[in-house]
Amino acid sequence: MQVVDDTWKEFSSLDDLEALDYIDMLGTRQPELMGFVCVALDDLDEELAELGMFVFLVVYRMFEVTFDEVRIAQEADVARSYDELEARLDLLEGAHEKFQLRSVQREIASQPAVIQYVMDALMEQHDEAPLADEEFGAIFIALRTAITVLAQMCEPGSQVSA
Repeated sequence: MQVVDDTWKEFSSLDDLEALDYIDMLGTRQPELMGFVCVALDDLDEELAELGMFVFLVVYRMFEVTFDEVRIAQEADVARSYDELEARLDLLEGAHEKFQLRSVQREIASQPAVIQYVMDALMEQHDEAPLADEEFGAIFIALRTAITVLAQMCEPGSQVSA
């Protein structure tokens, strides 16, 4: 998990101005994806929106460090990934626990190091101040959509190294 640890440490050491500069840069490089994440986190309270944005920045940097190129995501890429995730989640509603577990395992398998980082960050926040299911879900869906899009914008079938 060297890429994950190094990236998290890199972002934890940024001051507010450096973080804002990175947000501006990311908004320029990935305007559609950044816009989606901002809108998805907009209804959360400020602290949770900041958590979601921080995790998104770290996730983007993981892809940037791992791959030579992260192509620019188009609105259609983001919308398609979001719609597909929502459809998968809708199918799981009311499904047997065994099927839900298999679905979670498939989600993790696509980008295990990145998904593990996201889950760890959200669970750490949950331990400090419990997240409502809706809050956890909103952040996870935004980040999972971003991860899917970023993976599609890189080398097909590749993963961020652990």
